[in-house]
Amino acid sequence: MLNFESPVVVELLQAQGWAPQREVAIPALIRSALDQQPSLAGHPAVAALQSLAGLHIGQVGKGRECASSDIEFDWREAHFTSEDADEALLCWEQRLNTRLIPLAEVHHGHGQLLMAGDGRCFCWSFVGMCFEGENLQQALEHLLLGIRSRPMLEPGQPSTQLYGRRYKAGAPEIYPY
Repeated sequence: MLNFESPVVVELLQAQGWAPQREVAIPALIRSALDQQPSLAGHPAVAALQSLAGLHIGQVGKGRECASSDIEFDWREAHFTSEDADEALLCWEQRLNTRLIPLAEVHHGHGQLLMAGDGRCFCWSFVGMCFEGENLQQALEHLLLGIRSRPMLEPGQPSTQLYGRRYKAGAPEIYPY
């Protein structure tokens, strides 16, 4: 059961019919994959999706520091069955030493909100990987309110561009992993 303390997150979720006790059935294909991979069944993304799948909250618009985002939660069957093995995403899983599970599409489907095994959240898009929050609530607040993500660099990458700004290795905004 998910509980959120953020009034922003709670208000938007409740407006779409969410309640802390909401439970969404796990699709049969995903249930089968979880039965075959018991360690995956305990991933925090599974519990989050059991509560949030099917909800679409927020909207793209002007935010505090950058554009706010919409968030559309849903099960991504191909990810659970390993039919959608993105090499770049697999490399990030190795770097972060965790399994990353997609929770939602964000910003009109231009990115994905991912959850790590320890609950940290990241956004993955054409821009690259960004750290979104230490937990789901923080990530949702950042996306809904338009609070900037922390860019991440691949090993040896000298810089990246995000929000129209170049971030160099060693800059405090870069998320260290």
